[in-house]
Amino acid sequence: MGKEKKSTIKFQKTKLKGVLKRRKEVNKFKRQIQNRQLRRKGKKVEDNGGDTNEEKVGETEEVAEEKPQINTEDYFCNFVIDTDESLELSDDEDDMEEDVDPTEEVVQLKEDILTGKTKEEKEPLIKKFLTKSVRYLHEFPEDDTIQHILATVESYTKYFGHFPTLAREYLRVLLDCWSDIALLEETRSACYKAMKYLGTAAVDSNRRNYMPNVLKGVYLVFAHRATNKITETSLPVLQQMLEEAADIYSIDFRLSHEHAHVYITQLADHLKIAKKRQTVESFKQIYTWQYISCLDFWTNVISVTCDPTVMVMAKAGAESPMQAVVQPLVDLILLTIRLNPTAQFLPLRIHLLRTLISLLDATGIYVPLASHMFEILNSDLFKSGHNYPAVDDLPKLNWELHLKTPKVYIQTKNYQDIVFETAYDLILDYYACQGLSIAFPELAIPAVHKVRQPLRL
Repeated sequence: MGKEKKSTIKFQKTKLKGVLKRRKEVNKFKRQIQNRQLRRKGKKVEDNGGDTNEEKVGETEEVAEEKPQINTEDYFCNFVIDTDESLELSDDEDDMEEDVDPTEEVVQLKEDILTGKTKEEKEPLIKKFLTKSVRYLHEFPEDDTIQHILATVESYTKYFGHFPTLAREYLRVLLDCWSDIALLEETRSACYKAMKYLGTAAVDSNRRNYMPNVLKGVYLVFAHRATNKITETSLPVLQQMLEEAADIYSIDFRLSHEHAHVYITQLADHLKIAKKRQTVESFKQIYTWQYISCLDFWTNVISVTCDPTVMVMAKAGAESPMQAVVQPLVDLILLTIRLNPTAQFLPLRIHLLRTLISLLDATGIYVPLASHMFEILNSDLFKSGHNYPAVDDLPKLNWELHLKTPKVYIQTKNYQDIVFETAYDLILDYYACQGLSIAFPELAIPAVHKVRQPLRL
C-alpha cells in the first residue's frame, strides 16, 4: 500500500481536534448543569467526583449525539435565573465600584472602544463593555436602565459570538427581564428585540448563530413562568410572551419544527402516563396552568407559522415544516379534554376548545368539535327540574383565569346563564371558521336542529 497523502492526514488530525473540542464543551456544559442543581439543593460539589463524571459523560456522549435526550429540569437550570444565583462573569469582579451609575459607565466604555485604533486595543475594551452591560442588566432591573443599556449594546450584539460565556449569560438575563411581571411592556418588548437580534446577528467560532438557544430558552422560560396561577396581572404578560414567541419561531421554520417536535412529544408522554395511571395525582399534573399554557404556546406558534395568508417560504407553493406537528398537537388537545370530562373542569374544556377554534381559524384545517360543544348543552347543568337561585353580588366569571369552577358559582343561575352564553358563542365561532367551505350546509344542519331544541333555563 502507498503512503497516505499529507492532505488526508491533516484532514484527519483536524477532524480529531474538532471532536475533542466538542467533547470538552459538552462535558463543561453538563458540569455546569450539575453544579447549578447542587447549588439549588444547598450542596457542594465534591472535588473527587469530577473525574468520574467526565468518564461517564465521555462514555455516553456518542449515544447522546445520535438521539438527544431533553430534560426539562436541566434546561430550567440553564436558562432560568434564581433570585440568589450570581452570573458567571468573574472577569469583572475586581474592578467593581460602589455607587456607580450603570448608564454613564456603559456609555463611557462605548466611547473608549471608539477611541481604540487597533484590534488588540479594542478587543479587551469590547469584552469589558459587554461584561459590564450584562452585569448591570442583572443588578439594576429598572425600566429606564434596562432600555438605555439595551439601546447602547445593540450595535455591539454581534461581538457576543466571540465570547460564548458572555452570550449565554446575556441571553439568560434577557429571558429573565422578558418574563418579569414587574417591568413595563415597553421594557419587555425591548428585551425581546434584543433576544431576536442576538439569535440572528451573533455567530460563534463554528459559524452558527444562537437562534437554537434563543428558541429553547423562550419556550422553557415561558413554561417556568406559567407554573403559578394566572391572575389579572400576569395574564397580559403571558399573552405578550405568546405573541412575541410566535414571532421569533417564525424566523426559521425548519429549526422551529425540531423544537416543536421534541416538546410536543414530551407533553404527549406526560399525558400518556396520566391516562395510564388514572389517579388524582396524575390528573393534577395535567390539569395545571403550566401544561395548558404549553398547549397554548404551541397552538399560537403553529397558528402563525402555518397561516396560509402570511406564510412566506423560500419556494413558491411549499408547505411549512410546522405542518407536520399540527395533527399531533390537535390530538393531544382533544385527549386532554377527554382525560377527565367532569363538570368541575368545564372552564378547562372551554379554554381548550377556544384554543382549537383559534387554530382552525388561522390555519384553515377542519377538526370535528361540534360534539364537544353540544355536550356542554346536554350536561346536568341544563336538565329540567334544576331551579338554581340567582346571586346578585356574584361577579361574572372570567374563563381565562380559571381551570376549575369556583365553588361560589356552582348551582347558581348566574353560572348557568354564562355557560349557555359561552357555549353559544363557541358554536358560532366554530361554524364561522367553516363558513366558506363547500361542506358548510352539511355541517350546519345538525347544529341548527340541535340549537332549536328548547332548553329550560
